[in-house]
Amino acid sequence: THSVVGALVGFGLFACGPSQIQWSVLVHIAASWLISPLAGGLLAFLLFVFVRRVILNTRDPVAATLRIGPIFAGLTVANLVLATIYEGLDNLKLNLSFLQALPLALIAGALSWGVFYVVIRRQCRRRTLRGMDHVESVFMVLQIMTAAYVAFAHGANDVANAVGPVAAVIMMTTKGVVIAQTTVPPWILVFGGIGIIAGLATWGFKVMKTVGKAITELTPSRGFCAEFSTASVVLVCSKLGLPMSTTHTLVGAVVGVGLARGLDSVNLRVVRSILSSWLLTVPAAGGLSVGIFYLLNHFIAKF
Repeated sequence: THSVVGALVGFGLFACGPSQIQWSVLVHIAASWLISPLAGGLLAFLLFVFVRRVILNTRDPVAATLRIGPIFAGLTVANLVLATIYEGLDNLKLNLSFLQALPLALIAGALSWGVFYVVIRRQCRRRTLRGMDHVESVFMVLQIMTAAYVAFAHGANDVANAVGPVAAVIMMTTKGVVIAQTTVPPWILVFGGIGIIAGLATWGFKVMKTVGKAITELTPSRGFCAEFSTASVVLVCSKLGLPMSTTHTLVGAVVGVGLARGLDSVNLRVVRSILSSWLLTVPAAGGLSVGIFYLLNHFIAKF
């Protein structure tokens, strides 16, 4: 996200001039970069404190998990369904209002609550794991659900960031004008999705290692809190039309979960390195964008 915005600003400044930059929009985007990790961190901090109080530190954590776990599952699915069907399926012409989409989302959440309750109740009867191991095994399933929740939010924001400039160029060449709101051709979305998958399958493990292990020690319950908070914040920003980084928010959420266990639980050296990379990315991408622009102009002028 930082790279895309930095590259567009760098190109715009040198190719079109400062007057062509929508500075008010840029201020909103920059503000979202600051607000999103703070919001993700705060929400993850509060959620983990809640989980620790009502589940992990109770006299019978297994029984508490049986009560609270299905609620988390229902909330995750309800949020996913609501985000999908409420103004999220324009290509299918499914124009549901919030009041129409909310009951459907609640029904899906209630069904998920029931299924999850039955599943973990059977696990409790079998008692293949005991105590906190059993609790964390339940949160492992919940974390898989929230991982899908984050992936959905990632597609709603980061893939849109990547294909946004492409969609604008396609629109300009075919219609001669850039329309603020239009249906993006499906092949562009597929193109962006394939790129995301390819990146995840190749270099993604490096980021997984940093976020999953280097910042703070994560367990399934802590990971659940970080991912649920991240996806919720990213979806809100997507709804507001703010391009921001899922990774940015997730790092803030992971730090928030770590701070809930004390400052010593967070690797501040790694956090400083991440912050430095965020700051350097914008000018680096902007400079590279300008360089490529002038290079292309040079070659086009020759031929």
